[in-house]
Amino acid sequence: MERTQLLQHPGMDVLRKALIRETRWQLAASIALMLLGWVLLGFFYKSSVIVSLLGLLMSVTAARYIYAFSAIKEADDHPLIQLISQEPERIVWVYGQQTERLPFGLRFSRSSVLYFKLIDREEFSVSIPSRYVRLVSKTLNRLIPEASFGFSEQKANRYAEQPGLLRKDSNSRNR
Repeated sequence: MERTQLLQHPGMDVLRKALIRETRWQLAASIALMLLGWVLLGFFYKSSVIVSLLGLLMSVTAARYIYAFSAIKEADDHPLIQLISQEPERIVWVYGQQTERLPFGLRFSRSSVLYFKLIDREEFSVSIPSRYVRLVSKTLNRLIPEASFGFSEQKANRYAEQPGLLRKDSNSRNR
């Protein structure tokens, strides 16, 4: 499949929807943080300088995040999608982690997170419904064939030492 077709693959649609969902939650949390900061600032303006400064700090921090998250109007505006589309060579390692909640031995819920580790030690993570992790991983594996996929202690140690060692093309040159 051609790269442009892979970028339109249903696995990428799942990733885009998950990124937009997370961005909206982060925007909502930032707005709540700003409101809380305003409340602290308003109620404690005259009685407590420390709490007022905390409220001001919360408001300024929240405003910064609101500005950043509101710039992502579509999934293709998200830095991770732009990275996959334009600079896939920066992604060196992709792996998923699944968490199951089993109170009293009964499966209560299952959640999955995909981690994207970059060559400059930057990291992205996104929560994806567990039933779609395999589809998204297979699509990403075809889009970013140079990246390592799956978690192991050996890969974690390599990433800690030198992230570039996880690239498949560098592994073949180094051997």
